[in-house]
Amino acid sequence: MDDTDKKIKEILNKEIDIPKHFDDAIKNALYTPKGRQAVSEYKRYLEHKKNRFRKVAVTTIAGISTFSTICVAGFAYDRVWYEPETYSYEDVKQALNAGVSEEMKKDLISEDDAKKIAVEAASKLGYEGALVESVELKNDISDDDVAYYNIKAKHNTNDSLSFRINAVTSEIDSYSNQNILDYLNSLPITNISTEQALIYADDIFNLLKYDKENYKLSDINNNNNFISGKNYNMWSVTYFKTYNDICNPYEKINITFAVSENKPIVYEVYKVKQDNFKNDLINIDQKTSIDIAVAKEKEFTDNEISQVEVELGIRKLNAFVYMLENDIDILQNLNSFDNKENISRKVWIVTVKHKKTNQKAPNTLSVFKQRDKIYYVDCTNGKILGGEFVVKI
Repeated sequence: MDDTDKKIKEILNKEIDIPKHFDDAIKNALYTPKGRQAVSEYKRYLEHKKNRFRKVAVTTIAGISTFSTICVAGFAYDRVWYEPETYSYEDVKQALNAGVSEEMKKDLISEDDAKKIAVEAASKLGYEGALVESVELKNDISDDDVAYYNIKAKHNTNDSLSFRINAVTSEIDSYSNQNILDYLNSLPITNISTEQALIYADDIFNLLKYDKENYKLSDINNNNNFISGKNYNMWSVTYFKTYNDICNPYEKINITFAVSENKPIVYEVYKVKQDNFKNDLINIDQKTSIDIAVAKEKEFTDNEISQVEVELGIRKLNAFVYMLENDIDILQNLNSFDNKENISRKVWIVTVKHKKTNQKAPNTLSVFKQRDKIYYVDCTNGKILGGEFVVKI
């Protein structure tokens, strides 16, 4: 056994509290959405370990434990779906006990550095003199980050600040001041235009040191947020990360704030990176992607096609087309299919509309197949990765 194996064994033998929803989902709801989510999170966790160590820490267990086995939903589908994999409850439990080892900490920013980042950000957000009250180094298996610092800071009796600092990249993955809800309604709210709100949001984006060059505005709304029975007037601004000007909806930064006396009061900021983006080459042109989508559409309906639209985008594979092909009730079963790879890819998003469709007809399988559809065609190999129905507005 070499040093790497010893370190892995040492990590896996460490005990940590297992989140109750994992324990319950695995034991009692193996085929429910919670059960599938637990397995998906566990698999992403294993991928981190594989990247960090030269050998895989935990392998697939073929046997059946006393708690039974978990089968990841998947099918022998030559374009998208794969054979099921099984993981025993004890296997999952062992992986959850890994925690953050001393060896891992060598590659992370220090606790002092994380505290400095939080205090500096608090000052820029208008809380100069905020004091750190607590710091926890955690390893969240439901996230793609190896580890993070959970930092609580206090500004005054009204403001309790929370930061999540990525222990690998030093970025602020999230910030919130939940206590502003206690006094926001008592403040004079400044009425501003959408253009002005965007300026405030851009300022917040920049002061938290996010890379503005690689993000693009996706959405901005002035919302009446009903929280705990009260109405709060706040702006919500979302930015998507871009790859060669293509927006990735699975990587985003959201900022929620109000403006009082021309000063932004930030309620929360959070960064989302839910998957790995496979940035492959574009080998399939627009025309070919249209031909692929239209050919598939003609398998479902002979309704006359009146309009086809196409654009580049980033999407994950899903079971949409598979379910239509196999007469599976989409409304009842769409969430029962698991994206084994959890990878998003560049796709041609091809929208196919018909001259005559009864969009308001009962949702039977026959009607589903005749509805206007959107297909995700892989830009690299031309495979259909899934899709969705066109939503009528």
